[in-house]
Amino acid sequence: MSTRAVKEAHADFVSVELNIQAPDVLVIGAQMRNINPEAVMTGYNWSAFIDRYLAIKYPEMLDGLVRDPEAGHYLGLYQNDAVGNKKADILVKILNYFIAKPEDVYAYMEEDGDGVEWV
Repeated sequence: MSTRAVKEAHADFVSVELNIQAPDVLVIGAQMRNINPEAVMTGYNWSAFIDRYLAIKYPEMLDGLVRDPEAGHYLGLYQNDAVGNKKADILVKILNYFIAKPEDVYAYMEEDGDGVEWV
């Protein structure tokens, strides 16, 4: 499974998946926990973090987003239509930005980590 977030089209929906067990994502998750001890970065807490980030930065991205996180991955789903595909593309870019620029994730954690509803 890839380190990068990936989009996959299905009959009724498009999925965006991030493998949170990839080595560089694990490093990011460990640093997030160093910043906020409640941030044990399972798929559920990645989902909580992503929800908060989107709510603050891109609230329109939450409309139609269905989450299906697990212990080892984050999975977001949108309807497989023009709007859903566009949102899935944007979500992939956001998640891949997190991987490419983890210092921005850490800065966001410092500024708003207490606003996340950690699981």
